[in-house]
Amino acid sequence: MKKRVITIAQKSALILALVGLSSCAGLRKSSPESLPSKPTETKADALSTKLDSARFEPAQFGMKARAVLMQGDRETRFRIEIRIERGRRIWVNVSDPVLGISVARLLLSPDSAAMYNRLDKTYLAGSPEALSRSLGLRFSYREIEDLLLVNLPFSKSKQAWLEGPDGNWALDSTRSKTRVLESGLVWKNARVDATLLRPLNLGFALQQPPVALDCSFSKETVPGDRRFPLKIEYRMGLPYRTALGLEIEEVETRVAGFPFAIPEGYRRVQ
Repeated sequence: MKKRVITIAQKSALILALVGLSSCAGLRKSSPESLPSKPTETKADALSTKLDSARFEPAQFGMKARAVLMQGDRETRFRIEIRIERGRRIWVNVSDPVLGISVARLLLSPDSAAMYNRLDKTYLAGSPEALSRSLGLRFSYREIEDLLLVNLPFSKSKQAWLEGPDGNWALDSTRSKTRVLESGLVWKNARVDATLLRPLNLGFALQQPPVALDCSFSKETVPGDRRFPLKIEYRMGLPYRTALGLEIEEVETRVAGFPFAIPEGYRRVQ
């Protein structure tokens, strides 16, 4: 049998072919399918994005509610109407639950606050922070507005969320432990609903003097407007000795402010 002689040219071609195959194999190993994938957006990140985009920020908003104020064992019932021109003014009118007569009125703006009480003929005047301090806490105008519109507060630190077994989300206590608000108040905890995209609970604390505020918002919504809770409760103090409960009867998205003027002869108490 005649032996086949491989020429130098053939050897060279064979070597090039083997090198080519090795290169292709190497390319296949580093193909896009096998490269490390980029980090995907987590459910918590997606929730944060949704919460930011779902902030309730109407140009105007109003609500009417039945209210009960608990101070220790004392209970006071009244009606309350709140009107908001977002970023500019908040009007609050308190009236007798039976007669409907206005007994107190409040006007807030980003840099001023005034309130008068017809029952004892007194009034308060100052800044939103000063007025909230007289109640035992400290809030800026924007923070007060967010509480009334049932939004999560703005914080100087990015929030991290953990999904709970009930489908709601809570602030991750292992991250961003200090959540300082614009006014200096500390945002301690929160629970939000991933479907409603609004808080169910918010907790705040003031270190000096030590005071806490806990806010609860029902999952049940106002008839005809699923954005807004039917019931709201604010509890204040350590332990909680003061509570204000609201049962919302009606909401409006186009409102006008109340006339506001402190009557002559009223005594200033701040």
